Amino acid sequence: MIIKDLLEELKKSDNTVAAIAKSIDGIGEKKLRIALRNAGYEFRNSGQTGWYYTAEQGAEPLERSIFEYISSSIDTSQVIQRKAKVIQTPEDVLPREETSNLYPIPPFSEEEIEVLKALAKDMLQERERFMLHKRIMEIGNDKRNKKTYSISKGVLKKFDAFAEEKKFNKSELLEVALLDLMCRYE
Repeated sequence: MIIKDLLEELKKSDNTVAAIAKSIDGIGEKKLRIALRNAGYEFRNSGQTGWYYTAEQGAEPLERSIFEYISSSIDTSQVIQRKAKVIQTPEDVLPREETSNLYPIPPFSEEEIEVLKALAKDMLQERERFMLHKRIMEIGNDKRNKKTYSISKGVLKKFDAFAEEKKFNKSELLEVALLDLMCRYE
C-alpha cells in the first residue's frame, strides 16, 4: 500500500490504524505504526489529530510503499546469535551424577503398593458400576411385558448375588444383558 493512500484512509473518521492493518495482509497494528514512524510520520493527539510528516531530512515519501519501512523497523544489532548444540549422549542432557539415577525406586513400601492396587481396583469397579447405571438409564420406560423363563439354579444364584451387590433392579439388568447378547450375535 502506498503511503499517500494509507494517509487518506487514516483521515477518514471511522478508520483507525488497527482497522486498516487488519485489511492489509502481512502486517499488524503495531508494525504499521512502527513503519509510519520509520517513514518520518508521527501521530498528534492534541490540536488537529492525525498523522503528520515530521522528519527533518528529505521530502515526504508519499509515493513509496509502506512495506519498505517495515523491514527497517527491526534492529538486527540487538539480536543474539546462538549456536545450536547437538545432543549425542545422556551426559549432554543431564550432568554425570544424575545419569546414574534415571529410574529412581518409588518411595512406597510393599504394603503401600498393595493399598494403592486395592484403591485402583475399587475405582475401576465404581467406573464399571457407573457405566452400567448409565446404560440402564438409556433403556427408557417403554411398555413392559412379563415373561417367565426357567434358568438353572447356579446361574440364578450368581445373578441374584450380582444384583444385590451392585444394587440394581434384576429386570433392568436382564434387559441390558439381552440387548448385549443380541448385538453380539446379530
